[in-house]
Amino acid sequence: EQQQQQPVVISVSSFTKILSPSLRLGWIEAHPDIISKIANIGYIISGGGVNPFTSEIIAETIETREADKFLDLLISNLQKRSNLLCELLKENEINPFVIPTGGYFVWCKLPKNIQSKNLLTFAEKTNQVSFLPGPRCDAVDGIAFPEYIRLCFAYLNEEEFEIGVKKISDSIKNLN
Repeated sequence: EQQQQQPVVISVSSFTKILSPSLRLGWIEAHPDIISKIANIGYIISGGGVNPFTSEIIAETIETREADKFLDLLISNLQKRSNLLCELLKENEINPFVIPTGGYFVWCKLPKNIQSKNLLTFAEKTNQVSFLPGPRCDAVDGIAFPEYIRLCFAYLNEEEFEIGVKKISDSIKNLN
């Protein structure tokens, strides 16, 4: 007779990528047995949830469809920022690996002889600029994507993009 396995899959999602990069509110999807165990944790049942105030604001925003207007504006703004960052990168001879059609990040492939971790160390020291080296995005062993960098376009303004891209470009040229 085959024994039935316990449910083990949990999906954790967030409004961070839907409404705002700084919004720390999300939800869990799982088998009802798992949800029941989570829902009965003391600090959740004693205060109406982990983040009741923000939860109420987001619930109202969704129910009244106010989120739709905001999301239209956000998508337009992020697309403009993405396009600007990609243009500046190309002007400074840094080629985006893929032109983003969503999200918050642009990935760039570095010249063959440059490793992203070495570039970061040099760029921080000499030009006071930072980015995420590709290996930091490898969840398994932290060694994949050594020749890639990830840049965020969701936070900085146009002037900061220009300054940052110039500093990264200078770092690439001077590291060799």
